[in-house]
Amino acid sequence: MDVYHFPADLAQIIDDAAGEIGEDPARLAERVLALSDLFVGRGDWQGDYGRSPALREAYLRYYLPVNVPKVRTPLAAWLAPDPGRFAGRTLRAIDLGSGPGSALLGLCDFVRGLPPPQRPQKLELVALDQSYENLKHAQALVGCFGARAGLAVEVQPLRLDLVADRAELFPLAAAHGRFDLVLAANVLCEIARGSAAHVERAAALVSAAAEELLAARGALVIVEPGLRETARDLHRVRDRLLRAGVLHVLAPCLHEAPCPALGADRDWCIADLAWEPPPAVRAIARRTGLRKDSLKFSYLLLARDPSRAPAPTRWRVVSDVLELKGERRVYLCADGRWIVLGQLKRGRPPAGSDFARLRRGDLVEVHGMEARGSIFRLAAHGAIRPIAPPPLAPAADGDR
Repeated sequence: MDVYHFPADLAQIIDDAAGEIGEDPARLAERVLALSDLFVGRGDWQGDYGRSPALREAYLRYYLPVNVPKVRTPLAAWLAPDPGRFAGRTLRAIDLGSGPGSALLGLCDFVRGLPPPQRPQKLELVALDQSYENLKHAQALVGCFGARAGLAVEVQPLRLDLVADRAELFPLAAAHGRFDLVLAANVLCEIARGSAAHVERAAALVSAAAEELLAARGALVIVEPGLRETARDLHRVRDRLLRAGVLHVLAPCLHEAPCPALGADRDWCIADLAWEPPPAVRAIARRTGLRKDSLKFSYLLLARDPSRAPAPTRWRVVSDVLELKGERRVYLCADGRWIVLGQLKRGRPPAGSDFARLRRGDLVEVHGMEARGSIFRLAAHGAIRPIAPPPLAPAADGDR
């Protein structure tokens, strides 16, 4: 199993930006818990939390490192068909609701991990946020990390409120030209929060971003929390966008039928990224009880053009491996449906069919699947094999 190791140089840059914790780490833990309550909906929404120095420090210390790696999964899926498409060229990206730069830092870290012949020559980045303080952090952090990583990075801050300034947002942003990549991380869940029109407004925002900001062969990456309601809202946004016919989904979905996770209230689809967090995150997690042993999140990778139809043997893992008496089971999605695939524990499993290695979000190749009542099982000659993702570790071992 690949594990993402948070780079030590980026952790140090974040620590320097956050300043000294002081002599009372308990106060920091309290602020992180206050942010956690805010993000999971336990209190009234405060969209301007980035203006509070205390909450901003807590976000930098904990949530910024937690959110940085999440864009790697959709970025890897985007470039998988043509890893060198930006080699020697400029990659232009805009981050809608950038906060202190989580997604842009994730993009820089991802680019650093590419083989040198495949790396863009330059990154032209626009950070868009309602908070002047967040934009200052984003510009400083991304600029510093880009220089440390040996990347040519230009960061332009743009102060706008995604909700209040919706009508004026994209003409202003579009003045910077069209973008190869439009990022929106942990943004849709903040738009019209608690409103019955949440999904419609979120879908309209995505459609407008695609129409007014996205280059012809560009991609739009949406990352949302891995919570049940936020993930299901993203599934609903997906279905509305596909019905409108403006965008196509490239990942994680292998089809464009209505999302089968919405067929039952208990279901939602998320990715699960194994990682080695920086020491500061580990310390805060121990004090708060927040669990970040792995990173769970929902995402969409969208583009104007559809991807090539996947082979019928390809499936997406949409559950943890379920350990039952005498059997392991896992849920798979493709072709507009979820199925249950089982493997008996007795006897030696087929070569390459180790269920224990499967993780939520894995893309797998399945052969020799046979229907057994309401579920499927692997035949004696069958196999389920993860399709190897790109390496998750940063480029330089010395930076881990």
